[in-house]
Amino acid sequence: MDTTTQPPTIQVVEATDNISYVDRLRQMFPHTYAELALTEALAPAEMADLRRRYDTAAGL
Repeated sequence: MDTTTQPPTIQVVEATDNISYVDRLRQMFPHTYAELALTEALAPAEMADLRRRYDTAAGL
């Protein structure tokens, strides 16, 4: 996110035909943050609970 522009702009990590999402992420972020972004943020039980809540809210 660039807050020096008006309005602030956001650059999104996205894959292309030539560059994978992971490679693009590693290009855009310092190593420490890129590796952190590639790890699971939630434990399996937390992820299952989140999925259950999402499915319930979506009526699935």
